[in-house]
Amino acid sequence: MELRICAVILLAATLTACSLPPPPATNATPPATATVASATPRPTPSPQADVATVRVNPDVAHQTMDGFGANCWTFPYADDLGWEWEKVKLVFDELDIRYLRLAPWLSWWETANDNDDPYTINWDGFGTVYDIINQHDVPFGRYLAARGIELTVGVWNFGGVSDQCPTCTDWLARGQPRRIPPDLYPEMGESIASYILHMRRQGAPIRFAEVQNEPDIQAAIQYPSPEALRDAGRVLIQVLDHHGLSDVLLHAPNLHSPKDNLRWIEAWFTDETLRARTAAVSYHTWWSEDRRNYEAIRDAARRFGKPVWATEAGYSGSATDIDPTRWLTAFGFAEAYYRAIAWSDATRVYHWSLLGFDGAVGKQGERYPMFYALKHFANFIPPDAVRLETESDDARIRALAFRRPDGAHSVIVLNGNRAPQTIRLSGLDGEISQAIVSSDGNYEVTVAPGPDGALALPPLSITSLVVR
Repeated sequence: MELRICAVILLAATLTACSLPPPPATNATPPATATVASATPRPTPSPQADVATVRVNPDVAHQTMDGFGANCWTFPYADDLGWEWEKVKLVFDELDIRYLRLAPWLSWWETANDNDDPYTINWDGFGTVYDIINQHDVPFGRYLAARGIELTVGVWNFGGVSDQCPTCTDWLARGQPRRIPPDLYPEMGESIASYILHMRRQGAPIRFAEVQNEPDIQAAIQYPSPEALRDAGRVLIQVLDHHGLSDVLLHAPNLHSPKDNLRWIEAWFTDETLRARTAAVSYHTWWSEDRRNYEAIRDAARRFGKPVWATEAGYSGSATDIDPTRWLTAFGFAEAYYRAIAWSDATRVYHWSLLGFDGAVGKQGERYPMFYALKHFANFIPPDAVRLETESDDARIRALAFRRPDGAHSVIVLNGNRAPQTIRLSGLDGEISQAIVSSDGNYEVTVAPGPDGALALPPLSITSLVVR
């Protein structure tokens, strides 16, 4: 998602205004129209069996999941921009979120170059305009660490770009599209390394990092080629290592869409140093429902022996003007989770977004339809769950099945039909011990199978089952 500027930020004491880090951009020039049309799933009616069978093959296993995660802004924790933390922290109590990609305040971290030596950190040169990192990022990071939630830092922009800072200059990137000159790659590395070091020293450990959010487009900063991103990655590792952060792993290439990932993946992972220090092949799910794009990412990751992370998971339309209050949008996101897991074999899915812009709940804790769609996945895919082969005789019934560490099975079923459909589950021993269904206007409804084991699913619905 691309840069957003916030006009007013309410902070205690000294802070009055600042520029938000950019939300993920999906298109350098977003369409002028709202995303209702592109966000709304438009399934066409398909012939339906009276009862559709969802078959699970427990003998065919795929990837092992790390649980479910999300992207998250830091300002709700500070009761900023109208958010009330005590009312929205419910997301961490009611959703089983295992890892987060922070949308941080890097744009206020190093608003001017701290010095001319990226291998010597001048700590007096950071947070000099607004001390917002210590007001927002640090305390939120501590909260997450206390809950055992693993952190990666998202990198949208760097210091000096805020329109609300008349004394700041865009000292690191330049030109149109904005690019970082190769001779300044070490300074880019220092900004990221110093942020991670500061967060760690303040009790908010960050394990993973990235060179750039959506480097293939000008979401904020664009890299002109896969080779340029590779070179920046090499330098980032050098700077991280120099500053004692040799345990920080990267993910890459982190592109804006599943389209055209192959050449970026190959340029990055054919480098032995990068391959050794990169945890996963990463991408965003926007703009594509083409199964071939996802499978190309999966196949490339397999060649290099890496898992796949969908570091921003959202529907296949534009990521501007997302409306989490609409069920059709939420269902579109659920379809994106399915594509990431079933087609690209993603072991991690980072929902966009948990709190803040496009959040799953409102500023006062209103549970949006997006919240319930996310819950159907986050609370039914625990860490170390193994995905099993599934198939359905209705093309608009899509299912994911997992063997859980406790020996039970989770099955998540999307009814993409515009009409009700009845399903029957086959292939698993045991009985359905839990069945939760959400559809437009009806959320978290507990249902039970009929005497014949069949379940009636509403149109455009999400159903999560536990079989024991």
